Amino acid sequence: MTLSARKVILYFHGGSYIMGCMDSYRGLHSGLATATKLPVYSIEYNLAPESKYPAQLYDAYCAYMYLRRNLGYNACDIVVAGDSAGSNLTLALWQLVRAHNEPIGALILLSPWVDISYTRETWYSNANIDYLERENVDDPESSVRKLLGYSDLSDESQKRSIQLIKELARDPFVAPIYADLTELPPTLIQVGELETMYSDICEFAARATESVRLCKGDKERGPVELQVLPDGIHSFYIATPGMRGVDQFWKNIDTFIQSLG
Repeated sequence: MTLSARKVILYFHGGSYIMGCMDSYRGLHSGLATATKLPVYSIEYNLAPESKYPAQLYDAYCAYMYLRRNLGYNACDIVVAGDSAGSNLTLALWQLVRAHNEPIGALILLSPWVDISYTRETWYSNANIDYLERENVDDPESSVRKLLGYSDLSDESQKRSIQLIKELARDPFVAPIYADLTELPPTLIQVGELETMYSDICEFAARATESVRLCKGDKERGPVELQVLPDGIHSFYIATPGMRGVDQFWKNIDTFIQSLG
């Protein structure tokens, strides 16, 4: 089998775009490689606030093109994956390469960060259970403000920066829940039932499923699969790796990969 005929996983770590590194994710990378028997590549993409968006997307695109041009993988054999902010970056990369007619093979989204409004139900109902807290985007110290480059501003600039963030809140590259999802490749979404992001992720999954159905005709099920871990919290692979049910979710990822053919 030639290299270009094999599948490969490109993984982006989470951390709200302001923290996280490959060293802290080696356990997850190893688990993913063991479960799927595929090579897993990852990168140390630039973090905010030192590097504002879209520097992270540029890094992701460079990593993708390295697999394509330097290692010879076909676009359809690349599975792009990530957790939390890494899933946000995964969806941004898919939108970018789609514009260049690059058919990414599949997406794996673990506890994906799909919206920055922090307004849906479980941001409140699960607030005392999950460790991931609702952010106030008006706060200069919020990860969103740091990511978009509006954290270190004088008082007179703050009002304008808040307005810009509100405008960016519906930018599909920042909040992929508002993206055109009609050409979404086969996608596996895994989420914990007790996540503060749970409502966001379920709505994204519903929109994705409906968009794919409208694009490809009325089929019994589209290529979007949502899997919910009961009692799971945000990024449970990292936060609670020994929790009951997590081992089965590793197997589910492998089953999904195998279904791609």
